[in-house]
Amino acid sequence: MNDQAGIKAVQFTKEQTAELIDTDFEATPPGPTEVVARTLYTLVSPGTELNVYLGEYARASGGAGWGTLPMVPGYAAVASVEQVGAEVSDMATGDTIFCMGQHQARQRKERRELLPVPDGLDPQKALYARMMNVTLSTYTTTPIRPPEMVMVVGLGLVGLLGAQMFHMGGYRVVGVDPLEDRRELASRCGIPIVLPAVPKDNRAYRGRIGLVLECSAHEPAVIDATWCLRRGGEIVLVGVPMSAKTDALAVEAYKAIFRSFATMRSGSEWQVPRHPDGSGRPSNWGNMAAALNWLAAGRIKVDGLHTLARPQDCQQVYQDVLNKRTEALTVVFDWTKAD
Repeated sequence: MNDQAGIKAVQFTKEQTAELIDTDFEATPPGPTEVVARTLYTLVSPGTELNVYLGEYARASGGAGWGTLPMVPGYAAVASVEQVGAEVSDMATGDTIFCMGQHQARQRKERRELLPVPDGLDPQKALYARMMNVTLSTYTTTPIRPPEMVMVVGLGLVGLLGAQMFHMGGYRVVGVDPLEDRRELASRCGIPIVLPAVPKDNRAYRGRIGLVLECSAHEPAVIDATWCLRRGGEIVLVGVPMSAKTDALAVEAYKAIFRSFATMRSGSEWQVPRHPDGSGRPSNWGNMAAALNWLAAGRIKVDGLHTLARPQDCQQVYQDVLNKRTEALTVVFDWTKAD
């Protein structure tokens, strides 16, 4: 008996090369707690995936860690349930689910690795819960409380979603991005103050910001932002470059942090547990469940943030993202006709 079935998947076959390939998918019936689903849409992460596409992760790990090529990328998928295991009682065939799924035509996951998409929520919009999770780890762990000022540096996909969440939570949000189209988009999404550069020499901001959410992965922006922190403030590094972009010296940030008694820390989403443990502490899956509910309630604006593409056009998609030729902040692969 053949336990494998062929499906389509996007694969990074080598640096800067994406191909739609035929790959094996386990075709046996789902285990007791498993769910098998047909992929509807997957979202391209313009940060992490692009670094994998460029080979940055492989070089950083010496070719022995996550991101080694070839690999099937992706970690945001919405799918339609096809089969459920005997012990799965809260999902059924035809249900729409969200998961950290790869860019491939089928998903096979443990039930605990899935979330139901709320009724009425567009499946394409549900994908954004994954990207919201990146800054939700900071949102749920920072000691800085509203109505303090939060500066979000870098208004790409992660930064824009983070700025909206902090604004929704009652913080006074200042967005920063050198690109005019991103600043205009942030304004349309309700961010009240949007600036073209970190205002380190403006007395309204220098030494007055409680929290900096650094999403640009650009060293001079990190340094400038540290001078905006109030005493005891916090700068969280959400975007971290895989390699140096400039010759900026970290000592400048050290001086600002030292003088303001501030804290600089990791913005990794993995700083919180993966699943809720019953203690009330934040977790990745708890955060993403909240994100889905906020999206369903229309509290976070994502209209126009992506364009649709066919999986077979994956090489063009990643080249367009790399060279900033996309009309929006990211791209969603449409799998509804892929197989």
